[in-house]
Amino acid sequence: MAFKKSATRGIFKPSFSLLPSHLAQNRADLEIYWAEQWKRMNALGDSLGIPDDNTRWYALALHLAQRHVPELKDAKPIGAPKKWGDYELGVLAVEIEREQERQGGVTIECAASALASRMPWSSFLQVKGGTYMGPDATAALVRQYANARRIKFTKVCRMAFKYHDATGSIEEWENEVLAIDQQRRK
Repeated sequence: MAFKKSATRGIFKPSFSLLPSHLAQNRADLEIYWAEQWKRMNALGDSLGIPDDNTRWYALALHLAQRHVPELKDAKPIGAPKKWGDYELGVLAVEIEREQERQGGVTIECAASALASRMPWSSFLQVKGGTYMGPDATAALVRQYANARRIKFTKVCRMAFKYHDATGSIEEWENEVLAIDQQRRK
């Protein structure tokens, strides 16, 4: 039966003789082996962009361990990215309250319905098959408005809007509102 020779990879480890007359040769083979390991480890460090300083070996060991040991890997959030953070909720609350005021004290549902078709809020309401339309979009914004009223950051957003209103820089506020969509997509 014929066996295929497999290609070998790596560094050949020297075999050692137990005879005292071969001691010098054993030592020479071992030094060659260590020098080749040192050369290849440095080449690996260079290829990974790890600087050649006092911490190189720790950085190299950590880099390799992070690839293979789950406990050392950087934590990644599980699930889809969060659409509605505190900032987005706070700005939504201000915008719904502004819309209520613009329309002469209408209900939250009417204000949410008006905002549902405008940017950036329409981009928050996208679903896989398209976008929410009609009562679903309104209900989604009303639900988020209820969440916004529970967080403390909404008060900060209200104060920020009042500042823009008092200084006559409402256009700057509106630009910030429109920029929410671009910030979310980054």
